[in-house]
Amino acid sequence: MRKAKLLALLTASALSVGLLMGCAEVNTVPEETQEEESTVSSNVEDVIEPIANVQGYSTLSTESNGYGQGVNFDNLNRPMGALNFNEEYGEYNAEAIQDTEEKTIMLTFDQGYENGYTAAILDILAEKGVKATFFVVYDYAVRNPELVTRMIDDGHTVGSHS
Repeated sequence: MRKAKLLALLTASALSVGLLMGCAEVNTVPEETQEEESTVSSNVEDVIEPIANVQGYSTLSTESNGYGQGVNFDNLNRPMGALNFNEEYGEYNAEAIQDTEEKTIMLTFDQGYENGYTAAILDILAEKGVKATFFVVYDYAVRNPELVTRMIDDGHTVGSHS
């Protein structure tokens, strides 16, 4: 039962992040835990409502909202899909493309696992005075709290890779 409640909490968190970020699809139950699906689905509602209230949302939508760059571009060669995303989710401080003509490179790192390179990457970023965004999954954060803390302390953005 405890494992099911934890999975329900992670599912609710992934749903809220996924919906705010406009993910095309949110998998509510990972493939490796499908045998627990009936137990989890009965507990998800118990977890979603308290999270919704804490975060200030009246309810969490389960409507999926696709996002993609698309093939249409504006006169500055910016993908219309990214501009539409900014318009729709800008109030949540989410950005798919910077609204500037200044040339910028944004570094992102997907932290699904730790293969021994993250500390060296953080060292180089600090040496060069560069900030990046690290997208972490739950089990990465649990297994590497010192690295996640360092990312935050060094001024990087840490986002959910869910």
